[in-house]
Amino acid sequence: MRFSRQVSLAMAVRLVAVASSVGASVLIARNLGAAALGIYAVLSLTVSSLVQVMGSGLASANVYFGKQDPRSVNTITANSLIYSFAAGVAGSVAVYGVFLLEPQWFKNVPPPLMQIMLCTLPFQIWTLLGINIVLALGDVKRFNLLDGAAQTLLLVNSFIVFIILGKGLDRLVEFTAAAVAIFSIAVVGLVVRQAGRANSSASFRPDLRVFWRIFGFGTRVNIINAAMVLILRADVLLVNYFRGEAEAGVYSVAAQCSLLIMMFPNVVGTMLFPSVAGMATGSGEFTARVLRHTALVLLLLAAVSIPAAYALPVFFGPDFSPATLQFLILLPGAVMMGVQMMLSQHLVGIGKLRALPIFWLGSLALSVSLNLLLIPRYGANGAALVSTLTYGTIFGLTLVYFQKQTRQRLSELFVLRRGEMRAIFSRSGW
Repeated sequence: MRFSRQVSLAMAVRLVAVASSVGASVLIARNLGAAALGIYAVLSLTVSSLVQVMGSGLASANVYFGKQDPRSVNTITANSLIYSFAAGVAGSVAVYGVFLLEPQWFKNVPPPLMQIMLCTLPFQIWTLLGINIVLALGDVKRFNLLDGAAQTLLLVNSFIVFIILGKGLDRLVEFTAAAVAIFSIAVVGLVVRQAGRANSSASFRPDLRVFWRIFGFGTRVNIINAAMVLILRADVLLVNYFRGEAEAGVYSVAAQCSLLIMMFPNVVGTMLFPSVAGMATGSGEFTARVLRHTALVLLLLAAVSIPAAYALPVFFGPDFSPATLQFLILLPGAVMMGVQMMLSQHLVGIGKLRALPIFWLGSLALSVSLNLLLIPRYGANGAALVSTLTYGTIFGLTLVYFQKQTRQRLSELFVLRRGEMRAIFSRSGW
């Protein structure tokens, strides 16, 4: 499948997923109000952040090593299943211990709901690892369909709970946990069957040597992803801590919309990573060509989103009117972060990631320091400003490092060639 078709399919599936996420947020806000949305946002962000921190590095490493040696995929699958259970249980116990010791960090979150959501952690880690093993096997179509299906679970559950059953937040969390577990088990069967067909002579036996080799690579990626998750999502938790769940609920909408701007370059980067990992050279020419086109689309999306931001109170209710300004503050940073995602995926794909953890940890320190300084005084607006400053910092550092590794000039990264412009205009009918 051509790269452009891979991106188109991934983008279509991701749009459905995003529509589902926004729809679920609207249902929660309309039926339960901003405070309930804030509680659910804290629950969801806590668990999803744990999934990314504990699993995303290994997911990328699985793809990288699976592309390097397709015969190792069965062993990678067995290792991933064991790791998901062990890491999920350990992470759940550790976070619930923090919840009991420092409940004010999770202001107004009921303990039973936190318990239920944390029980889903092993299943969610495996789902992340499992669908990326599908990507390592080269089945881009199935990878995207699984990713999209996982993202629509919340909307389906919200519709059942609120519209059909007329229940509240407790039942939504219960339904979501059950759906996550069932979906995860289904992914186990699919991945084992597909990996078995691709490597019929290999057994599904764990191998510690293979695991530690992959885990070492994944740990470096995990540092990057953990810092990124904390930078992207911890501000909602800090707003909740300093300003309450209602303001956190409003800001979660603005933050979610800024993530929508990053969705397209994130999709491109996801498809770019396995392509680069399978190439013999890491010169960056292919990535530069992809980046030129993606940056143009990203700027157009940002321009369209400015007037759309004023419609947020219409969809979510008048209590969410501050989200418009918060989103506009986040917008420049979201554009820069989107470009950074593609640069990082190229660097990880060619194994040049030694400096990236340092960049991200430094940016995380900057983000936390400024958030602690500005959120108590300026609330969610301060959090939005800090995010944009942090996104710009990591973008600048990554761009310089990418240029050092690939020798690609700025014009080669961001300025379309004459022939590329002609092709765009001809497809548009000009």
